[in-house]
Amino acid sequence: MSDGSLLQDYTEKLGHLRSLLREKKAFGILITTVVNFSWLTNGRSFVNLADESSSGKLLVTEDKVHLIAPKNEVPRLLDEELAGFDIVVEDYPWYRGYDEHLVEALTKSRPYIVDRDVEPELSQLRMHLSPRERSLLKGLGRSAADILEDCCQTVERGEKECEIAGRISRAAWSAGMEPLVVNIAADGRSFKYRHPIPTENRLDKYVVMSVCLRKWGLHVTLTRALHFGSVPAELRARHHAAAHIEAFAISRTRANVAPRDIVRGMIERYRAEGFADEWRIHPIGGAIGYKPREYDATDTMEANLEQGQAFCWNPTISGTKSEDSLLVLEDRCEIVTASSRFPMIDIDEGGSTVSRPDILER
Repeated sequence: MSDGSLLQDYTEKLGHLRSLLREKKAFGILITTVVNFSWLTNGRSFVNLADESSSGKLLVTEDKVHLIAPKNEVPRLLDEELAGFDIVVEDYPWYRGYDEHLVEALTKSRPYIVDRDVEPELSQLRMHLSPRERSLLKGLGRSAADILEDCCQTVERGEKECEIAGRISRAAWSAGMEPLVVNIAADGRSFKYRHPIPTENRLDKYVVMSVCLRKWGLHVTLTRALHFGSVPAELRARHHAAAHIEAFAISRTRANVAPRDIVRGMIERYRAEGFADEWRIHPIGGAIGYKPREYDATDTMEANLEQGQAFCWNPTISGTKSEDSLLVLEDRCEIVTASSRFPMIDIDEGGSTVSRPDILER
């Protein structure tokens, strides 16, 4: 499906790629990964959800874009992912397989580059979201929050973690999203594991749900927690500490700020909250967008936040996590996965209130 703003984004991205060609003195660039295919086209080029390689490759030269794909993949890619784009098709029988000689023939043996070889440059391009992409990210964020919070409102005691994951995955697919990460930790598992892959463990009183959902190639991540009955004081204290740490980070997330400075402040907040070493156990944030993580934020990295960039802070303390996806603006950030039906913790940060989801009691 194509529209004017999509075509404009596509044309601008081709311009960036062609500038890269001139910089590298190359005849073309071969797009081979699902991530970079999606960034360029907003299309889905995967068959196996876990495969990083695109089912169709795109060779971008100064004046053409060639789709190189097996014959069985071409019709769907053209009809559903590349409609409206000026594409030259170079297909081949599936039983012969992809051969680099196809590209060499198109380039006439002139030098070309492969996207994986210039990934740092492409990562920088991917993190610059256009106005259209920012709008898509916001819509995705709202829908993702609704899906996770609907699950929290309807899940029942006794359900298996894998059944809860199934609820979320079904809702995501029904909304046209791909559920890439669905981490579910019921009761004791939430205190043991930072990445709890769902098991047949049954929910008794407490569950933490963390997801990464994708649509149009864009990703959002968020976490919500549910407790049946009153939340124990110690658990609530842990969750509130994580929420305060995230609120600190959110309040400082804006264009031209260095993530390392925010991370250093978060480390101090961990100490002030009484959990000095918990930050060492799990990454506490990073850039998102066309990847679940373009990079993990650390206290030594050299980078600045940029306007229009997608970001996520996700501080964890054993048993809990506070996490939402953000859009970086010039003087603040916008929470794109903001809660619409959870109890909230209002936290004062330098005279401004940052609201974070509390643990839902049912």
